[in-house]
Amino acid sequence: MSLLEAALSGAAIVSTRHAGIPEFIVHGKAGLLSEEGNPRALAANLELALGSPALRSRLVLEGRKRLISEFDLTKNSLELERLYWEVVSKWTDDLRERVSGGPL
Repeated sequence: MSLLEAALSGAAIVSTRHAGIPEFIVHGKAGLLSEEGNPRALAANLELALGSPALRSRLVLEGRKRLISEFDLTKNSLELERLYWEVVSKWTDDLRERVSGGPL
């Protein structure tokens, strides 16, 4: 969550490919990623970002754009609700079938 907040606040993201981070940070677009356990690669990415204001600006703009388009609370809430009702409907249909001995 802190990386999403940092991107929204206008920070260029330099991180590792840990857990769900690559789901948001596309290397070279919304930030710079290195492999976990590789401090030299992380340091190289930090130096690259610090040494290039143009790169930092691009990463910030792309990160914010991706955050707004892919992680919108309303959009994600509606999608979660749709999935919920899809599962409930399937579960209800399966239960009816088992209780009645066949589809209704």
